[in-house]
Amino acid sequence: MRHSDFRIGEVFWCSGRQWRCTDIGTRTVLAIRLDGVSVGISAPERRRTLGQAEAEAEGWFNGPPYAVAEHVFDEDDLPACSLQPDTDAASAPAAAADKPPESAGRTQANALREQARAGGLRFDAYLPPGLAEWLLDLIARGVFTDPSEAVFVMLGEQQQFEPHTDVRRDLFRRRIKEALDDPRPGIPHEVAAAEIEALLAAPRSRPALWRRHRR
Repeated sequence: MRHSDFRIGEVFWCSGRQWRCTDIGTRTVLAIRLDGVSVGISAPERRRTLGQAEAEAEGWFNGPPYAVAEHVFDEDDLPACSLQPDTDAASAPAAAADKPPESAGRTQANALREQARAGGLRFDAYLPPGLAEWLLDLIARGVFTDPSEAVFVMLGEQQQFEPHTDVRRDLFRRRIKEALDDPRPGIPHEVAAAEIEALLAAPRSRPALWRRHRR
């Protein structure tokens, strides 16, 4: 498929899997997988895959925002997509077909997994202005000593929270209801997309840099 062939909300196939287009960028396409939803990923004993009918009945495909991950299809992935099921891909081994399009982040994560299991992981993080101001306020009030501690605590909480799909679905429904109850007028998709494109194209101020003090 070509970039111009995609339409938001329409279904397509790639790697033997069914997807729904959720957004279209300048050179990329976002989509959610429809034929299966894996839940309880961080807890192997609770891990299970919901079929399409079950996942749809539970509201996993309602959005935006979506309760399932949106995958990015870039210029290299688009030619492999089709509006019709790929019978050759569908007949491939399930383990191979279950893999979404490979990305640089996924490749690096798999390469670092063994080393991280032994020694942990260090990484740089960028926070947009609103989130950065919120975090700095927490540090100024003594909730955290530095951004690293905040990341450690919050990711730990997310890891414990992830297996509880009932709680996550309830929170998701609350966010949707809050958005629906917002009295402010809605923004058409075209306007929102243009504003996002303008923000991405605008020059960015130099981000603040947190320097860790050595004791």
